[in-house]
Amino acid sequence: MVLIDQHAAHERVLFDRLTANSSQQPAAEKQILLVPERVELDGQNYPVAIDNLELLNSLGLAVEEFGGNSVLLRAVPAIIDKANPKQLLLDILTEIQNLGKSAQIETKKENILKLIACRSAIKAGDKLSQPEISQLIKDLFAAPNPLTCPHGRPILWRLSEEEIKKHFLR
Repeated sequence: MVLIDQHAAHERVLFDRLTANSSQQPAAEKQILLVPERVELDGQNYPVAIDNLELLNSLGLAVEEFGGNSVLLRAVPAIIDKANPKQLLLDILTEIQNLGKSAQIETKKENILKLIACRSAIKAGDKLSQPEISQLIKDLFAAPNPLTCPHGRPILWRLSEEEIKKHFLR
């Protein structure tokens, strides 16, 4: 029997799609928001946003200055389905801030793509239909590394027949 962590599996699939998109194109594919979102930033996150507009754009977010400490979020990566766009932007800015100015651009990109994949992935406990489960498994095993999520956590846990019998004292 094999148990699969559906969040970690989906996170792996999304991360691989995001990294494939960001390496093949000058900018990741964007989903334009129907209504742009005004995001009020604190004194620490605002300069981080302004200093990293080009990086954010290359990762599929369209962010622009709006006045005061506000930015306007016009687009998010097209792969995003479940994440809250405003919260995603705030989380990304916090991640950039935590990495510091000395972090290499590739490190920033990789960490942000991991964060986007994590926030966009289905959650543990989310109900999936049988076709969704089948597609997730198919996508997972097409991934270059189907054994761990982008953060290194295992996706699969294999229980042998012997382990199951031992547990039930057989």
